[in-house]
Amino acid sequence: MGGVAAGAASRASADLEVAMPRTGGERRRTTIVEEAIRQFGTEGYAGATLDSIAQSVGVRKQTILYYFPNKDALLEACL
Repeated sequence: MGGVAAGAASRASADLEVAMPRTGGERRRTTIVEEAIRQFGTEGYAGATLDSIAQSVGVRKQTILYYFPNKDALLEACL
């Protein structure tokens, strides 16, 4: 009987992978870049912080660092 349950679990897992594409990451990255452009434009490079950008977007600083290894990389993405 374990084989039947294991087979069903494998099919369910495979169905989830097809049914739930990961599109939020690109959208989140774009939102971060848009907010960074706004803050770099109003506050300047020195005045804009990863913390303030993260707070404005509604994510943690670690989320920004997942997409961009540092503030310089974020600035380059804005250019």
